[in-house]
Amino acid sequence: MKIHLVTFLTLSGSSVIALACFATPQEQVVPAEDLVKRTARIALAKVVEARLDPDSGQVVYSFTTEQAIKGAPDKSFSITGYPLEAEVDLLTFDHHRSEEFWEGGRGRCYHDTDCQIHPAFAVGSTYLIFLDKPYHQKSFEWIQMFGTEPEKRDKWLSWVEKTVKADQ
Repeated sequence: MKIHLVTFLTLSGSSVIALACFATPQEQVVPAEDLVKRTARIALAKVVEARLDPDSGQVVYSFTTEQAIKGAPDKSFSITGYPLEAEVDLLTFDHHRSEEFWEGGRGRCYHDTDCQIHPAFAVGSTYLIFLDKPYHQKSFEWIQMFGTEPEKRDKWLSWVEKTVKADQ
């Protein structure tokens, strides 16, 4: 009986450990320059619909591309993620002017226990989206300032546009 109990506890404990992600995968926090270089398609896109999949509990977000920043993103596309629930889902880091955003790999999205990023979005809002996997913590940033004047434009959006042009 003791052997069965020890075996059960060992196996059940290891299955819990197998479900946890203890360290952030490196591809999710590479420097921003590397993120731009490795991504073939970057779009400024607006969320037009969110549909809950009752079987998985995940949300399918539908987008329309407002501006192609890099490559040829589809005019419309969808991304599966989680429902919009946490305060972090609404962060803009002061329109990406905050040093907190620029330090390391920090962004709006983090990995879940499966080591994958499952983004959440607000319908009607616009995001700078790095469409190609692997996803990064900065792959789905909320953009509220689109003006043509530098002081009226989101800093992350401006930086990505400048970096893409410099790489061409």
